[in-house]
Amino acid sequence: MKLWRAVAAVLAIVTVFTALDDGERLEAAPRTNGYALQPILSSGYLDSADSSLIEFAMIPGEPNEAIVASQSGLIYRVALDASFAPAAWGNLSGSLTFNGEQGLMSVAFAPNFETSGRVYAYYTPGSPTPTVLARYSATETDLNEASGVPLLNIEEFASNHNGGHIDFDSDGYLYLSLGDGGGGGDPREKGQALNTLLGKVLRLDVSGPTGYAIPPGNPFSDGPGPIREEIFAYGFRNPWRMSIDPLTDDVWLGDVGQGAWEEVDKVVSGGNYGWDCEEGNHAFSDSDQGYPLLPCGGPFLPARAEYSHSFGQAVTGGVVYRGDDLPELYGWYVYGDFYTGRLWAVDTVGEGAAVLLADLNYNLASFTLLPDGEIAVVTYNDGVHKLVGDYDQDGVLNQSDNCPDWPNAGQGMPSWSVPAGDADCDGYPNTVTVSGRGNEAVIGTNAADQCSNTVGLNDEVVDAWPPDVNDSRTVNLSDLSSFSPWYNVIGPNPPNPAFNPRFDLNANNVVNLSDLSLMGPFYNKSCTP
Repeated sequence: MKLWRAVAAVLAIVTVFTALDDGERLEAAPRTNGYALQPILSSGYLDSADSSLIEFAMIPGEPNEAIVASQSGLIYRVALDASFAPAAWGNLSGSLTFNGEQGLMSVAFAPNFETSGRVYAYYTPGSPTPTVLARYSATETDLNEASGVPLLNIEEFASNHNGGHIDFDSDGYLYLSLGDGGGGGDPREKGQALNTLLGKVLRLDVSGPTGYAIPPGNPFSDGPGPIREEIFAYGFRNPWRMSIDPLTDDVWLGDVGQGAWEEVDKVVSGGNYGWDCEEGNHAFSDSDQGYPLLPCGGPFLPARAEYSHSFGQAVTGGVVYRGDDLPELYGWYVYGDFYTGRLWAVDTVGEGAAVLLADLNYNLASFTLLPDGEIAVVTYNDGVHKLVGDYDQDGVLNQSDNCPDWPNAGQGMPSWSVPAGDADCDGYPNTVTVSGRGNEAVIGTNAADQCSNTVGLNDEVVDAWPPDVNDSRTVNLSDLSSFSPWYNVIGPNPPNPAFNPRFDLNANNVVNLSDLSLMGPFYNKSCTP
């Protein structure tokens, strides 16, 4: 009777965990203030290379090697495992002016770098000299500075608002984000003008032997008169950091605001994002600064997200998360604020509000995706970090963060190994799919050994899925009943043949109600052999 009273108690617990169905569990949102940064390239490792960092990029074909670029024009080759010290890879300081918002803005490898050896850089020689998009030749270990060929010179009249980020889409076309030319309030009315490249996102075909071409499908390639055919979208003030989602080819950026609002935009072909008629989703009071005012007729595409200067001063555009370690973030766009170090995310397929991921003590300079889809965060003077989960918000990255949905964390962690990303604590992260759904919704799956170590039922072989104690592929009343012979049996010291450690789920040397309680969140869940 003791066992059945315990079973009744467990069934009461089960109702709490079955209030949400699997579909609702799959839609779990990122956890507010539940994330942290873990060093990939620490300041100690980077040493003198850890200064005014604005770019981190994996070297194609070298899974352990990357470059880090400084706004000063110095570029270093680094090892992710610190197997060699940072080594000089390139030096563009002689071609640019490093001061304030001027300097090296972006560096990107061509998609076919391993065969072409091409690298692209965007930099500011110094106001009012035009800013430059240039192509270079390079190897894995060295940039040939003398090989630089300017592909595009962009008019400039002030030292600020240089925007400046390069990325490639899946067709190999180069995108470049550009600011409005500087000053305050777009004094020369560049954001809305289509006869200038300032305040735009450009789309270029740079695959030819020289120069560049206008790719098919550019929205203004057949436009009349002086419209610049390089333009992909317009109406930007100072788009600092842009990225292209590798799964969808969607373009995302952060556009730094004037005096009140920072904005995040999903950029579509031909889209007008409002500057200088709007700042974020708010009307901007344009004024005559000696140049004819352009009409503010729109239509303007709304910002996907915005925040006021109560929360930050300069948005740093981010990336769409495509990794496995943080499944609740999959498909969310992660971005931050350069000055305050706050980090947010918005769902790329929904319209919900931004979620504050972390409040960090860093200047957030840039974001990029690692080869496995995890996010690398470049800080201006504090190294390069990986975004990780600190779900329990204790400031310590440990196994408890791997197991945020564990219902009995106060009793200690599960006795089996819990890898990163295993929110339901069954021992397997979301690495395979069952019936089209991630295995964090269908408990207990593994690519090699999905349910048990053998095909027979009730075989007493330790199960690969601990809550399914009778190997029936479903956690149900039969599993609870199977505890009967061992219930309240203490072991294993002194040796007790009646004690079966398989049923001691919390490894406290007694099989009792606490073990039954651990089965609550798994009740009525199945896996497949």
